[in-house]
Amino acid sequence: ALFTLHTSGHNPRPAQAARWRQRLRHKFVYYADKFGTEACVGCGRCIRNCPVCLSILDKLVLIGREAAAAPAQPAGAQP
Repeated sequence: ALFTLHTSGHNPRPAQAARWRQRLRHKFVYYADKFGTEACVGCGRCIRNCPVCLSILDKLVLIGREAAAAPAQPAGAQP
């Protein structure tokens, strides 16, 4: 919980969900947008540490396929 705690005492992501969101978006969205490739090095650490052995890469591929098949939503539209 103290992973992002700044020396000032501020924690920009106190909730675990926010930390996970940042970690995944950094590796698979922000980095890819900036450099044209994901930041994943394929080490498998995330799969080994997952209590149910899920592959985040498999899940991201599935999400990408579902997003591509879904009808486009205008920006700000509620599903």
